[in-house]
Amino acid sequence: MQDDVSYDAELEVVHALFIGEQTTESASKVISRAVALARTQNCTRFLFDAREAHILDDFMESFRFMSDPSKMGLRHTDRIASLYKTQAEKHGFSETVARNRGWEVRYFIDEAAAIDWLTHAEHPDPPAPS
Repeated sequence: MQDDVSYDAELEVVHALFIGEQTTESASKVISRAVALARTQNCTRFLFDAREAHILDDFMESFRFMSDPSKMGLRHTDRIASLYKTQAEKHGFSETVARNRGWEVRYFIDEAAAIDWLTHAEHPDPPAPS
């Protein structure tokens, strides 16, 4: 695993890259590092890139993971885009759970769309799927 966390000053986005096998425990550590970096930069935008990750947790663990992102230091004022190589819709229920609890979270396959959503807060989100 060669995860990486960096800050893009031009976009004002913290980028967390997840590589290899990932569990909620390992992902939480990377996210906590990303949050710590974001707070030093007064940044509220996160791009979690899991396109090179192999997610090992099952559906219910993913649900529990996204039910309370504050456990990793995230705030309701943060804007979070998660990138997946394929099947972002597979994680759609977790997105819905987080959004129904007031989190600004979206899942993407297209990096340009994720960055556009992160950097253009004036684009209103569609309602979370029921």
